[in-house]
Amino acid sequence: MVEATVDPDTGVAAVAVDPEVIADMVGEVKGAEEATIVIIAALPDDAEAEDVSEIEVSIPAEALAEVLSDTNAKLVIATPLADITFDVTALNAIGGAGDGDVVVIAKVVTDVPEEYKDIVGDRPVYELLVLVGGVEVSDFLGGTVTVSIPYTLKPGENPNAIIVNYLSDDGVLHVVRAYYSAEAEAVVFTSKHFSKYVISHNPVVYSDVSGWYKDSVEFIAARGYTVGITGDRYEPDKLVTRGEFTATLMRAYGIEIDPSAADNFSDVDANAPYAAYLATAKMLGIVQGVGGNRFNPESLMPREQMFTLLFNILRQIGETPRKIPDGKALESFPDGGTVGDPYADAVSALLAAGVIDGNTDGTLAPKRSFDRAQMAEMIYKLHTR
Repeated sequence: MVEATVDPDTGVAAVAVDPEVIADMVGEVKGAEEATIVIIAALPDDAEAEDVSEIEVSIPAEALAEVLSDTNAKLVIATPLADITFDVTALNAIGGAGDGDVVVIAKVVTDVPEEYKDIVGDRPVYELLVLVGGVEVSDFLGGTVTVSIPYTLKPGENPNAIIVNYLSDDGVLHVVRAYYSAEAEAVVFTSKHFSKYVISHNPVVYSDVSGWYKDSVEFIAARGYTVGITGDRYEPDKLVTRGEFTATLMRAYGIEIDPSAADNFSDVDANAPYAAYLATAKMLGIVQGVGGNRFNPESLMPREQMFTLLFNILRQIGETPRKIPDGKALESFPDGGTVGDPYADAVSALLAAGVIDGNTDGTLAPKRSFDRAQMAEMIYKLHTR
């Protein structure tokens, strides 16, 4: 734990991390296959969290270099404003960005542009920054940063509809992967760069949604993941097509349409709501089609294809799942041998990483189709686990 000094006039809390503190932590995790180094920035006893609008944590260049050279560790910076976790890739991007000390800044923004005040309301806007030698580093070169910001639900707010957007340089709001954690009383989100972030409430109500899938449908609808659904009906029992699921999953993982992707599959209607997503997916190699430059977008998508698409997207965004000790093997399922050869490697990898599991009856059911309720539940669980 490192105590901050607080300027009562500006509300800025400054933390200078002693290199010896980092060295001690490096010594404890050196040689470990996976590890986490945690820096806790604490306020002095005479300072209140609500009086602090900005926290700056300074890490000496030599200390970060020691972390990068001697460990394979993630770095967590815990502050009263936000807890920030840099994965190994992001940390290496920062370490390679230049010479000089690293300063991680979390602050509450008060000068919100007028055009966003209706969206923001009285909710906080946070800006996160990393400076290396005084120069801003906003892109983590494929690395991921996980941020947890304390948040108290307002009366009547649906936790499934709490979303986070980042404000890009061109003044556009983009949704990021985020969820409200009731246990932590915080909004948790992941990003591959730093920006200004807006926490807001965006409930979407469908007249035909109730029961076990209600939370998950509310969750994906609030984030705009759904594709081709109009009016006030979600149709949870409707089976999911290949085109619909591809577009929905790409939205859920932040893979945006690439306007340069002009070469689509020959059987894709250019006016279909999933058309531009399929062209982008084809260009990126996320999907391969069924042969003859066809995709069969309106046919149903079996679970083995769904799992393979999920694996391809995770690999595309640099989040290829890693095997865990209690992961399962394909052959442990009675119908594991029925998974088609083109899909077996991807399904095996997801099972070994604990990303997917079997059904309640102990099977994988790789050839079975799935409906919109099941699609929503899968995305909800993947985003909140």
